[in-house]
Amino acid sequence: MKFIITALSFFCVFLLTACNSRDDLSGTMTTSSYNYTAHNLYNISFKDAAQVFDVAGAVRAGSVFFRNSSSALLDGGEKYQFSFADCCFMRDKHLRAPTKLKLVWNVVYDLDLFEGESGRNYDERANKGAAPGSRWCSAVIDVPGPAPVDADNLSLHFLPDGTVVGSYGKAQSPAPLTSAQVHAHATPMPKGQYCKQEIANPWFGIPRTPHRE
Repeated sequence: MKFIITALSFFCVFLLTACNSRDDLSGTMTTSSYNYTAHNLYNISFKDAAQVFDVAGAVRAGSVFFRNSSSALLDGGEKYQFSFADCCFMRDKHLRAPTKLKLVWNVVYDLDLFEGESGRNYDERANKGAAPGSRWCSAVIDVPGPAPVDADNLSLHFLPDGTVVGSYGKAQSPAPLTSAQVHAHATPMPKGQYCKQEIANPWFGIPRTPHRE
């Protein structure tokens, strides 16, 4: 059975570059996800693009479902949704921007189908395809810099034309893009397309971890 997880809370350690001691680490960073699209975003995860992507070992950035995520208005009055992941990852203080990350996430374009009978009977570990009403997506992005020395948050911005933008900042308050930045990516994708690169279900064939799922 599939359970919708809007915020994955277990601790993930993520080393963006190799380090030799704990002194090389500046501390933990949180993640926030901003949804400017017309669809729900589920199970967002990411990893250093230079590493082999393993979804089970990637950093979790949560989900953005319209019904239970936070919402606010851009400087031009447009509404957007956002959420903060419960926990964090480790960031190498010697990391130079831009940071290249690989992202994997699920776009839920039909929530009724996703949560309906066919969705409830779907086993993501036994199916190569995505759950009914959804598509799995992937992107490699550059998070521009220089990263502020006091940065403690990585923001991921999902835009209507399929572009994903990353930024470093502070975690105390929402930090959305400007209306102009969103409008620059406002052209919707063709009907039936939900991201620039669709992929097979990344969880297929991965055994469940006892006491964790």
